[in-house]
Amino acid sequence: MTNTANSQWSEIPPYALWLFGLAAMGWVIGPLLGYYLAQRSQRVAREFAAKDAAQNRIRDFLGLVAEIKAQIATSGDPEFWVVFFVDTAAPELKAGFDKIARDLSGGERIKLRQRVDAVLAFSAMRAADIYPQQKELLAAIESIEAHLN
Repeated sequence: MTNTANSQWSEIPPYALWLFGLAAMGWVIGPLLGYYLAQRSQRVAREFAAKDAAQNRIRDFLGLVAEIKAQIATSGDPEFWVVFFVDTAAPELKAGFDKIARDLSGGERIKLRQRVDAVLAFSAMRAADIYPQQKELLAAIESIEAHLN
């Protein structure tokens, strides 16, 4: 290098090189930081969508439980509600629980399974044995509602 070239570099203030280095690091760090924040944002959006879907499944299950309870409580004809419970409600209740089981924590899942099994135990009885136990059946169904609310 000649003296002229050296004098040009010596005329550049020292903070200018520091600023140039900082800008160069910003060009590298900026896109990496942007990529990280975009990935994090997408992950949060997926987690929110999964939680929302789980809440919808639980809400649908609660609606099913309420519908079964209303059908049994308001029906004046025991032959109708027992047949409805054994043939329709019990299988739907089991299927509904199976859908939401993965959305529950381990302890919640065990407690709710016990409550659902208590209701399903009525469906394994003879129809003549279910008729006089309408109040107990409704209490078992209400315990499911109480657990999820």
